[in-house]
Amino acid sequence: MSLLVSEIKRPLYWGLTWIFTFINFITFTVSRNEFWLTHPGQAWLAASATEDRTYIASEFERNLSCYAPLTCLRSGGAFLSQGLITLSTTLSEVTRIDLTIDQKIFIIMIVGLAWRIMCIGVFIVAIVKLFNSVQIGLLLGNGLLFLLSGLPLRRLGRILVGLPFDLSESTINRANEAFAHMAFGDLVFYDFGFFALIPLTALALSKITNLQTIRLWQYFITGFLIASFYEAFVPIILLATIVFVWISENKIIFKAFMLLTGQITWTLLRAFSVRFTEASDPNSIYFFETTLINVMKSFRSTVSSLGSPFGSIFSIAIQLILISALALLAGFVIAQISIYTQGPSQITAKTSNAILSTTVSVVGAITLSFLRPIYVETGRQSLGMSIALVIFAFSYTQRYLISRQTITT
Repeated sequence: MSLLVSEIKRPLYWGLTWIFTFINFITFTVSRNEFWLTHPGQAWLAASATEDRTYIASEFERNLSCYAPLTCLRSGGAFLSQGLITLSTTLSEVTRIDLTIDQKIFIIMIVGLAWRIMCIGVFIVAIVKLFNSVQIGLLLGNGLLFLLSGLPLRRLGRILVGLPFDLSESTINRANEAFAHMAFGDLVFYDFGFFALIPLTALALSKITNLQTIRLWQYFITGFLIASFYEAFVPIILLATIVFVWISENKIIFKAFMLLTGQITWTLLRAFSVRFTEASDPNSIYFFETTLINVMKSFRSTVSSLGSPFGSIFSIAIQLILISALALLAGFVIAQISIYTQGPSQITAKTSNAILSTTVSVVGAITLSFLRPIYVETGRQSLGMSIALVIFAFSYTQRYLISRQTITT
């Protein structure tokens, strides 16, 4: 009888765990993707200047149209997802002539959801392999989704604004607005790439026996492919690799700079491809001279900055400190839960160095990017910082707790 109960408990436990994880993911998606949920199939409205369009377009198609050339650089996920949307729509029309707008929107939304599920799924799988524990993967996955849903940051903001500091009403209003934006700012599909990139980078560094044996063409291909998903990802991987080799062997790995060659090649090809997109259409409001040099010049952020270049550094620094503090706290709490629910799980020095190197590169790259503050980016780009710091805090807390248990016994 006890054996039967045990056999029933195990699938029930894991079933409930995965159900909770999926619900947590849905909650996170709703809290951080309000625009894409309330304007399904009308992603162009984010550009505001094209409200009069009547045809539907997915967020991926909008990205591929190069309405703003900077977004062209982040097309890797869009190529894959829009291809899946096109294929699904075509096959659906084989069974039903003339799909309705609602039916096309359903395909767009389900592929968008699948993309986000895949990114979170890659995160969990990479964490499982990094720490050799399914429970840790689910704990970190659920902990991150709760943290990034915005609720903890929003509550912290309310507490800080409510403290007796005799702040002016305008300061309080600005703080409330900032906390709301940081906590619930909409995430674009390529932002989800941070979920996959950060643990995969740490996993690769910890598992590859010798980075020196990787050939130049392999670094080139890696840089080319990674750059297509987000131009900031290649510098993060490059810096993480350099820091990891320096910590481990006290050397500099010059081969890794081939990653930048791959990125440059992708950028040049994508710049050339703009002449085949909407931006080259004289009838489009996004039309401009799509010469290679002109497009390269336009591969810069055109989003309004907050006043002077250094006028908002202090404000953004406070925001990043708060985000970092919550991420470190979340990692610490998850490590405590992990110790008491599944017992010690040894983390090797190589894995620890890989996580440290990845965290240093992510935090450094994101922090430096805000030396040129862009107001709409803080709540989104800090996503990568939160992910890296949660994993870092978890791993080092776990190692510390295990070492204390070893000393005690």
